[in-house]
Amino acid sequence: MPLSRTTQALLAVAAALILLLVLPGNHRHSQDQLPDLPAVEADAVTRIQIVRAGQSTVLEREGERWFLRQPLQAEADASTIRTLLRGFREPIPLDLRIDEGNLEAYGLDDSNNLSFEVFAGDSVPMLSMVLGVDLPGGSSVLRLPDSEQVFRARVGGRHRFDKDATEWRNRKLLDLEPEQAAGLTLQSRSHSLTFTREPTGETDEDGQQLLAGWQLADGPLFEVDQRTLEAMISSLARLRASELHAADFGSGWEAPPAQVELVELDGTMHRLSVVESPDGQAALARVEGRPDVYRVASTWLRRFQWPQVEFQDKTVFAFDRERVDSIVLEEGVHRVRIQQDLGTRAWRVVEPVSMEAELRKTLYTVNALSDLRAVRVSQGTEPAVAGLSAPRSRFIVEFIDGTSTMLEIGDAFQVPHSPEAVYARRDARGPIYELRADTFARLRQAFLKQ
Repeated sequence: MPLSRTTQALLAVAAALILLLVLPGNHRHSQDQLPDLPAVEADAVTRIQIVRAGQSTVLEREGERWFLRQPLQAEADASTIRTLLRGFREPIPLDLRIDEGNLEAYGLDDSNNLSFEVFAGDSVPMLSMVLGVDLPGGSSVLRLPDSEQVFRARVGGRHRFDKDATEWRNRKLLDLEPEQAAGLTLQSRSHSLTFTREPTGETDEDGQQLLAGWQLADGPLFEVDQRTLEAMISSLARLRASELHAADFGSGWEAPPAQVELVELDGTMHRLSVVESPDGQAALARVEGRPDVYRVASTWLRRFQWPQVEFQDKTVFAFDRERVDSIVLEEGVHRVRIQQDLGTRAWRVVEPVSMEAELRKTLYTVNALSDLRAVRVSQGTEPAVAGLSAPRSRFIVEFIDGTSTMLEIGDAFQVPHSPEAVYARRDARGPIYELRADTFARLRQAFLKQ
């Protein structure tokens, strides 16, 4: 039975597609010189237009910000757009001419294709292409406007361009540089915490003012954990919503369980209100001055409700490991001492002499002790209750200058839904810390008999 013309054409296209799967990534040498997609200077781009099935999405830049102009009016996600344009910072070769015509078979016909145009202030696009299907291996099928020649090229995949208009909307909650944050207030239904930091009067190499460490406004003697606070602000500055909702979505906005106020050095203020989502699986946030409700991880609601103790300095040790002469572990009658050879920087067991040190485990112990941090500072725990009246282990760090410091390890304990921990103390007058039990176990490994 003879095949119809349509069947013959489809078989030819299928054979061509199969051939594409076995061809190497670049066959430009075997064909006439093929064109390139031109490089795009991202800073010069003022407008992007994407057309899918006759529906246009228009994105326009104003300064450093991007906005959706069609089919809706909203702020666009500048970081997503920058990432998209970054893929065109160099010319992209069209590495293989596949076919001419048969556009429907490649998803290049008007009902299936996607056109992408980039403009730099005038009506003539600086880059224009029509995108079809993706191919295994990372390439895509495309054609140039007003042409039926079908090419293969690596443009990052159709999914980078093929988005509904709402997916281009800005999902970042705050427009903030963490280094410029000078004040943070966390208010829950039970307490309020305000942290501030002041300019030092000095500037960095870029002329930006340098800021001193964070302080608790109502507790100047409270030792603030700088890393915890800086990590929270940095994460908040990068926070992006998983979904966007209408302004009236959710409940509890009249008296939200958590409110955040963040002040920048120049006085710019950001205010957020956070409630639990209706399904109880996430949190919802509103940003003052914006119409949307942002869906974020439920952990943010808990973090904004942290009590003061979560911000207490968790630094157990912070010293230069190059200053260390030796480290001793004492457990009952057992004592092991490892020492650094100052000439070779190698570590060896000097007590007892029958042991040998394993370099990898020893280096972990030295590095971990030099920057040791607790899970939290224990509140109201007496040394006897923590097992620190008679510690089960002691780490003694001896420095080259003859000074030393000690870490005592007490009893193990476990809080529901948390990893096992141990009590620890740096000295008899200092706070009692809570360390992860697995951290303690790894610290001991350098002293165990190999």
